[in-house]
Amino acid sequence: MRTALFVGIAGILTLAALAPAQTQDKGPPKKLPLPALIEMLKKSPEEFIKQFDKNMDGFLQKDELPPFLAKNFEKFDKNSDGKLHREEVDQMLKTTRQFLAAQQPGFGNQPDFDALDKNADGRLSKEELKGTPWLARFAAIDTNGDGQIDRREWEAFMRKSAEKKKE
Repeated sequence: MRTALFVGIAGILTLAALAPAQTQDKGPPKKLPLPALIEMLKKSPEEFIKQFDKNMDGFLQKDELPPFLAKNFEKFDKNSDGKLHREEVDQMLKTTRQFLAAQQPGFGNQPDFDALDKNADGRLSKEELKGTPWLARFAAIDTNGDGQIDRREWEAFMRKSAEKKKE
């Protein structure tokens, strides 16, 4: 099921990435290779806005986003003003990368412990993992059950997950 979801998401993002460059005299867009999709998601918020901002107002409206991202527009439009600002696009890109990394082994890099540790205390809390796919796996990662994930627990879970996916 997750593999099918990833394939569908990748296909939608592929078409959306190529749509701005497509002209009427060309046929349907060619499939974007996985590395190109990863590169699209690695863009800075400014680069991403520039690529998809059809009306060139410096923001992204729902109809300017690739369909997969447009579907979740309200989730990322934190101030409900009908457009995504730089900070909202940044969060959207981070969340999308983390979601796709959790769904498909080898898609980009697994989230870095330090990047998730927002308060830099050496432990991950449920609050720090909100909005990521890791929150749903919190209990499995927190092997000692203390309500915090330390670096040792995180790395052990990542190793175990990578080994399972190789089988």
